[in-house]
Amino acid sequence: MSKKVEKKTTSEKKIVVCISGMAGTGKSTLAKKIAEKYGLNYYSGGDALKALAADENHNSKSPGWWESPEGLGFLAKREQDLKFDKLVDNKLKELAQKGNVLLDSWTMPWLIDYGFKIWLAASINKRAERIAKRDNMVKSDAMKVLKEKEARTKNIYKKLY
Repeated sequence: MSKKVEKKTTSEKKIVVCISGMAGTGKSTLAKKIAEKYGLNYYSGGDALKALAADENHNSKSPGWWESPEGLGFLAKREQDLKFDKLVDNKLKELAQKGNVLLDSWTMPWLIDYGFKIWLAASINKRAERIAKRDNMVKSDAMKVLKEKEARTKNIYKKLY
């Protein structure tokens, strides 16, 4: 007597994919495409932080906001009060536990011990080119802001974890 093997649908599985990488590597673009192709719910740590910034009366909707003076101002708030990043990370962990998600996050690959994790890399030169094009900036300005933002963000996560 043979046993029938039933294939689980995506909605029945607890699929968790984390895509991470530094700014300008294309992680959000790739994450959205993969989530759409495989029917996964897409969540972005950066978008969640931007929503918290909006709650603090920041106009965080524009593309390239993180590299703007206002975005860097919110980064200063995050450096002083780690609650913003902790809130986002806790929410993303909850979503990961439910499954069927693709998380676009700097931290999640290190905060959960399951799922499929993808790290995207590109040279700082290439990343600055991409950000300059996306945000209509001069490449040298994009490079300067990129280095500052990444150094400060790394310090937030070092303090937090």
